[in-house]
Amino acid sequence: MVSIDIKAILEFFDERPENSKHHATAICSVAGEELGVALLKHYLESEGKEITLLSGSCTTGKQKGPRLDCWLLVTEGRKRTLYQVEVKNWSAHAIGGRCLPIDADERDVSEYKIERWRHEWRNGRFTKRQVSKVLIPMRPPTANYDYHEPLVCYWTALHPEGLEEPLFAISVRGAAFSLVNVFSMSSYLRNLRKMGKRRLQLEMPTTSIRMNWLHTLFGL
Repeated sequence: MVSIDIKAILEFFDERPENSKHHATAICSVAGEELGVALLKHYLESEGKEITLLSGSCTTGKQKGPRLDCWLLVTEGRKRTLYQVEVKNWSAHAIGGRCLPIDADERDVSEYKIERWRHEWRNGRFTKRQVSKVLIPMRPPTANYDYHEPLVCYWTALHPEGLEEPLFAISVRGAAFSLVNVFSMSSYLRNLRKMGKRRLQLEMPTTSIRMNWLHTLFGL
């Protein structure tokens, strides 16, 4: 398990502190993808759902072509949904990124979310090829599911209506899927902080191993 400081991680990725420049990419290489999946899993479990992170690559089954980050099997009662997941850790550090103070008022946060969503989605589709690949059906690692859906896990706070909900679905035009699910890590952590949460214990086994190697190789 990895313990994360909610306030500190929001400050780093959303406020872009002066001494954080040039470090976000390296930090995301160590923990970014797994952080996104762990937060998504934590949120879904808080909603009473059973989550299984499936092994195996998330590809079309061909040697070449698009690949996504992971498969999540979500069970709710008798309903089993298989999500093909793409994680994007774009934050205030990214090209075109914008800072969002962690103590911004609700109106500013809502306006920010709407603007960021419009930056990512236009005319019924994603604006970036790196994201739109999530709409290409990948080859499922199991047949034990009822529904197969795409899901994009962003760092940045975004929502088409500026609402607080960290996970939402939106209709898609001209794709193999009729809808796509979108999760915001920043939105979820902001909601938890508003509820008084200070730290989270997350399942991030690969990050734990990398951190142990860093401590072993470069002790301070």
